[in-house]
Amino acid sequence: HLLACHCSSQGRNAGMKDEQPQKKEILLLPPPDSVGSMRKRLLDELKSIDMSLKDTPMAPPAYFRSGVSDRIQNILKNVRIINDTDPIWDDVEKVVLEESGNFKTNLMMLSDGKADETDYRIALLLRCGLGVSSIAALISKAKSTVSKRCRQLGKKLFCEELDTKSLVCLIRQL
Repeated sequence: HLLACHCSSQGRNAGMKDEQPQKKEILLLPPPDSVGSMRKRLLDELKSIDMSLKDTPMAPPAYFRSGVSDRIQNILKNVRIINDTDPIWDDVEKVVLEESGNFKTNLMMLSDGKADETDYRIALLLRCGLGVSSIAALISKAKSTVSKRCRQLGKKLFCEELDTKSLVCLIRQL
C-alpha cells in the first residue's frame, strides 16, 4: 500500500498575496522484506528455476566474444596465475556485468556485505563457467581450498552450504 500525504507549507511567505501554499507529497512505502526472508525466497525461487540448467553452458557470451576466454585458457595452459593487480580481473568483471549488470550489487546484498574480494573473484570465474580446478590454478590455491571457499560463499549468500554445482546455478541468476 502506498500512502500519500499532502501538506501545505506556509513558512516565511505566509502573509504574502497571490502566494499558493506549496504542497509536498510524501510517499510511505510498506516495510521491505528482511534480507533473510528475501534471501530465502530468492534461494527457493532460484532452486526451482535453475536446477534443470546444471548441465548447460554457463559463461556469458561476451566472455568468448571479448577474448577473455582465450586469455584465461592461455594462462592455464602456461601454468601461470592471475595476480591481484592483473588487468584481466577488470576484463572478467566487465564481461559478467555486461550480461548481469547488478551482479556485484546482488552478490554483496545477499552476503550482507560479507563477500570479500576473493569471494567476488571466485564468483566471477564461476559465472564465466570455470570449474574449481581451473579457479584453483588461476588464483594459486589448492582445489580443496577453492571448494571450501565455494561452500563458504554459498553460506554467506544463502545461509546454507551449497555444493559447487548448485552455487554456480544460483550465481548464474545474479
